[in-house]
Amino acid sequence: MTEKAKIGLEVHIQIKTKSKLFCSCPSGKSENNVCPICLGMPGALPTPNKKAIEYAIRLALALNCELAEKIIFWRKCYFYPDLPKNFQITQLEPPLAKNGKLKIGKKIIYIRELHLEEDPASITYPADIHSSRYCIVDHSRSGTPLIELVTEPCFDSAKQCRLFLTKLVAILKCLKIFDESCVLRVDANVSLNGPRVEIKNIGSIKEVERAINYEIIRQKHFAKLGKLKRETRLWDSTSKTTKPMREKETEEEYGYIVEPNISVIEITKEFIEKIKKELPELPDQKAERLIKQYKIKPEFAEILSLDYDLCEIFENIATDISPNLAASFLCTEVAGALNYEELEAKAILDRTEEIKELLEMVEKNKITRKAAKKIVEKLISKKFSVKQFVSTQDMYLVSDEKKLEEICKKVVKENKKAVEDYKNGKEKVLQFFIGTVMKMTNFSADPQLVRKIILRLIENSAN
Repeated sequence: MTEKAKIGLEVHIQIKTKSKLFCSCPSGKSENNVCPICLGMPGALPTPNKKAIEYAIRLALALNCELAEKIIFWRKCYFYPDLPKNFQITQLEPPLAKNGKLKIGKKIIYIRELHLEEDPASITYPADIHSSRYCIVDHSRSGTPLIELVTEPCFDSAKQCRLFLTKLVAILKCLKIFDESCVLRVDANVSLNGPRVEIKNIGSIKEVERAINYEIIRQKHFAKLGKLKRETRLWDSTSKTTKPMREKETEEEYGYIVEPNISVIEITKEFIEKIKKELPELPDQKAERLIKQYKIKPEFAEILSLDYDLCEIFENIATDISPNLAASFLCTEVAGALNYEELEAKAILDRTEEIKELLEMVEKNKITRKAAKKIVEKLISKKFSVKQFVSTQDMYLVSDEKKLEEICKKVVKENKKAVEDYKNGKEKVLQFFIGTVMKMTNFSADPQLVRKIILRLIENSAN
């Protein structure tokens, strides 16, 4: 019997507030933005950031969580170079919110709790954590507001984790509490019916999937040798392996005490209702609306609902051209080109008119979809006039049968073996002929007409 992995995630979400969680220093990547509160100086008193609390409640409501009636901050005591106070201000009991859920596909992911805490300083090791003789501590990050979201160990695979995090980021962006300038770090807890191993500080969604997949394989191997142990490991994105960091701590080892310098904060029903009314359309609601309003396929509606900027492009052009063509092209050709260039849809928001113009030409049969794909791959990198490009590159749809027949004759004549293969039942060879003609015409040939001509030429060659 194959062992199933039990996976849980702890997601640390840096939220987009102007100031830090307990002081007025700027939040984000600014340098030297520290004060006595950030550095834990004696007598420095923290003051909670109301906007950070509001943002955390926004997320809790979006994830269908039960909210606490009050906020109590605690000191989580441990000794590490990134903690100038030797404790972190966080929450323990009660957490800000608990018992939430988020649906991905047909699976429901249960969220154990969600709470606010301050980010420690950042540590840089000249070599790596094991071999460096010293480390460099940057306190500019100290006190940045984080939401920590803890799931139940209900994931079965690394792919499920990736899908969950992708949807979570989409929700964060919809709520306008997170953007590309913010950081998301993930701790993944993985076990195969044995000791639980925590993988710390994974910095991207792709790396989370890779780290978990590696750890599952590693645990299967060491379980056979009887050498698995409960521990904390680091993900090395260079070697694509997890490496030992330390023995896993228990909650008791942190010596939690209530933070004496911050009063208990009551969460009023009026405050919650105000935030509820201001909640935007969330991904699941958006997908339902897109299907109903534009009659597009559910799979395209889901992709668009998870990408705020791609959906904005879609809604700006779907009133003028076929929504199904727009959705299909954006979710396949455009999304594929963006992924290849490692870009977000936000980078091409200023090219919405050019994409609309391109699809209008496809819709009116002035260019082929293949040609549009080639054009959009260039449009991703540089803005230009689509009509002028099509004209100068001679990419207008070629429907002149005589002209196409000459090209098709040449292709058939030069590929006699492929002709015989087709006659012998290898029907996929037909795509080779069509593809070759398309390339020779810079993807401007009418593919249906090319297919018709090729079939006729092959049939006539038998006589």
